[in-house]
This record gives sequence, structure tokens and C-alpha cells, in this order.
Amino acid sequence: SNAPLEYHDAVVDDPKQRRPDITLA
Repeated sequence: SNAPLEYHDAVVDDPKQRRPDITLA
């Protein structure tokens, strides 16, 4: 999604780009 690197949407445009460290942020 169009979000700054500091706050990346839990649901990313590409599921493969999802990272556990981002989701728990």
C-alpha cells in the first residue's frame, strides 16, 4: 500500500512482501 517505510500496512499489495517484523510493528 502507499504507506511510508516506517508504517507499512499489515496487508501489503504483495503477500510475498509481508514480513513478521512489519506486522507486529
